[in-house]
Amino acid sequence: MPHNTRGGLGRRALAAPQWLDAWREAQPDDPDLAVVDARRLVEKAWEQRTHDDASQVSAEQLTAFHETLVQVTERIQQAVDASPGDPVPWALVLRHVRGTEGDRETFDRYLGALDATDPHHYGARYEAMQYLCAKWFGSHEEMFEFARASVENAPREARVQSLLLDAVLEHLASDPSALTADPDRVEDAIGRARGYLDANPDAGHHLTAQTRNVLARVLFHLERHREAYEQMQLIGPHATSYPWRYWGDARDEFLTHRSHIVALAAGAS
Repeated sequence: MPHNTRGGLGRRALAAPQWLDAWREAQPDDPDLAVVDARRLVEKAWEQRTHDDASQVSAEQLTAFHETLVQVTERIQQAVDASPGDPVPWALVLRHVRGTEGDRETFDRYLGALDATDPHHYGARYEAMQYLCAKWFGSHEEMFEFARASVENAPREARVQSLLLDAVLEHLASDPSALTADPDRVEDAIGRARGYLDANPDAGHHLTAQTRNVLARVLFHLERHREAYEQMQLIGPHATSYPWRYWGDARDEFLTHRSHIVALAAGAS
């Protein structure tokens, strides 16, 4: 089963787990089942916490979050054991170690296991980058250093090429003046994301759509309104919650930014 399919199934099982129960009854030892079930519980934990800044998360939310993460520990290990050589369980491991506030030694060990499995897996490397960002356990520079190393030798068509743009967005979300700090780095991130999108021209695909949403948001902040408008045209109806949820309700933020981009692009023409 494709990597991204299992991720989507894990999220869907939160709302309607009946089919997952039927799958478990019919094929209890299916390695894909172990991954999907672990993903379901990890998603449940982060929904309990929400994506809000830590200062806005209540004590009750944090308690539920940590309790679910404790419950899912064994399931994640089962997923790793059931699918040797599969990078997807390591994405879950890295997200789990961030949520449980695992130490750097533990993180580095898991990252080494990921590198030995698949050094270019976007989802797992995104989770590792989150651990290393300033709002968690690292710094902006450490985050960028990791993102740079992740894209350096990756194929142009690999989604991990968009990771540097994710790092730019992460910095932007915490500091609106961030994009002026290192313009060359920002241009490199935009160029790599464009290269990935050019190599994967299906604008409606959910993976490229997310990168286009991030690119549109960064271009808007840079006041490159015509370029942001071009991305919005390609996005069409394929809005994604990331990155817009960083600034509030994802739907409202997307629609508001789209309106601004359309108006500003028209004024610039």
